[in-house]
Amino acid sequence: MHLTRRQIFTLVYLFIFLYLVGGIVVYRYQEKFLFKPRKLPAGQPLSLPAAWREYDLRLNDTDRLSALLATTAHPRGIVVYFHDNDENIIEPSDYISYFLTHDYEVLALDYPGFGKSTGPMSEMALYQDAAVAYKLAESFFKADSIILYGRGLGAAFATQIASLYPCKAVVVENPFYSMDAELKRYLPIYPFSWMLRYHFPVYQFIARTTVPVMILQDAVDGRLTTKQAAQLRSLLKPGDRFVTGEESIRHEESFILPYRKVLDSLLGP
Repeated sequence: MHLTRRQIFTLVYLFIFLYLVGGIVVYRYQEKFLFKPRKLPAGQPLSLPAAWREYDLRLNDTDRLSALLATTAHPRGIVVYFHDNDENIIEPSDYISYFLTHDYEVLALDYPGFGKSTGPMSEMALYQDAAVAYKLAESFFKADSIILYGRGLGAAFATQIASLYPCKAVVVENPFYSMDAELKRYLPIYPFSWMLRYHFPVYQFIARTTVPVMILQDAVDGRLTTKQAAQLRSLLKPGDRFVTGEESIRHEESFILPYRKVLDSLLGP
């Protein structure tokens, strides 16, 4: 098929127009693409087991962070749990129950717009909120008894805190290399390093982390490509671990099951 010069120019202009419109949509609505908040009724107390407590952390006159502390009778430490981009603090109950059986208390935090949490949504604000959770955990336990656990999006906060504050270890499940790299998988034609307000450079945080790091990568999770997994694995230092879950047990009742043995070795008997 032979195109005239006019038709070629028309196609070029159409491509440029669609490219610019697509870029504007991605830039303007990036929060809607990145975050899928699960809200909870603001004035309604959570229905929790007796040993679990709801925290309302006041940041100022208008903003607050909602947190959940699950306690056990004879705790040996605490897990600070940072959930994924489509959860809230009451959803990882399987994880919480697992850690409690090992006598580790669990502190889970909701990001602004998630659960009952309110406040500004920005990359820096999210890191500051994660630090609030860490400092609350530190008020209960010494740093060498604190484990940071991040799932999906939560990997950014767990590794960022681990790069700045002491802890026993940081565990990340299905992390991404960076948000720039993650979105570039789907739309490689856009310069996300310029466009995004949320970069979440997990690779930088892992590279700066001196405490033990454990990466748990689901064998069937499509969010992390083989290339990204290899890139993250290459950043690990001696003593760190990269563990791949078995596809055959991916759909059991708890996502943590593929990693139970390796986590048992971290938490102890």
